[in-house]
Amino acid sequence: MFSVLFQLPIKWTAPEALRSNHFSSKSDMWSFGVLLWEIYSFGRVPYPRIPLADVVKHVEKGYQMEAPEGCPKSIYEVMKEVRDQVIFAERTRTDDNHCPRPVIFAVLVISIDIKR
Repeated sequence: MFSVLFQLPIKWTAPEALRSNHFSSKSDMWSFGVLLWEIYSFGRVPYPRIPLADVVKHVEKGYQMEAPEGCPKSIYEVMKEVRDQVIFAERTRTDDNHCPRPVIFAVLVISIDIKR
């Protein structure tokens, strides 16, 4: 039997995925929200000034990153909505196959923002 060791990108991975090693559309949405933050911050590492070992603890206590400088309000709202829906889905244990509404909304907002 083989044992596979792998590293996870802690700052991009949903807390419940880190706890349970279970990945779903909810954890993908979480990562998408963090990726948006990273894109609009021009490549900064998420959760700046928080040590890697403390990120999950901060997030589970409700910490949210501020909008990156110059980030359109509509994009930051998508980031927050993704996070809130993932947390709500985790607390209410909704179906893993359910894709939160922000996916389509985010694509529309981003494409509108790029055209400006």
